[in-house]
Amino acid sequence: MTSGALIAGDIKEDKDMPEYVSVGVDSPQELPPNEWVTVTWGHEYSDGEHHHWDKGGSSFVIGPARYSVTANVRISGLPAGTEIQARTIERHEDSGDVDGGPLAEYTASGGDTFVHYALPADVVSDKRRVRFQVIHYGTATGRITGGSAKAFVWEQ
Repeated sequence: MTSGALIAGDIKEDKDMPEYVSVGVDSPQELPPNEWVTVTWGHEYSDGEHHHWDKGGSSFVIGPARYSVTANVRISGLPAGTEIQARTIERHEDSGDVDGGPLAEYTASGGDTFVHYALPADVVSDKRRVRFQVIHYGTATGRITGGSAKAFVWEQ
């Protein structure tokens, strides 16, 4: 091409570009004390490669892949000072076995509490799915009232 203009057939996809997954909470979930709760992502904003294939489910990355994720949830109903933890998990498709990922800790505030969890880089094996969980160590039952997760995924 001499003029510098591109013809549609000349454009090639860059295999190093990640896939983008964006999901959100569409209905509240109970958050009882001392119990890991897997967040259900009922709203799918973007998922061109079907990592959130079970639309309305909790998985948002399917292995084998490298990925980066940021998850945010809004929690209401917990007394100020309540300890909260969040993590990603990998759940095996066949056996249901679960491996927990890195923990992050938070403290409930006087109103709604906003948990922001970031995992800059990780790898998920074949036949495993990435999910997001929260737990609190208070005595009252809280509620997850909103949230979103955004992931970049490089399939292996």
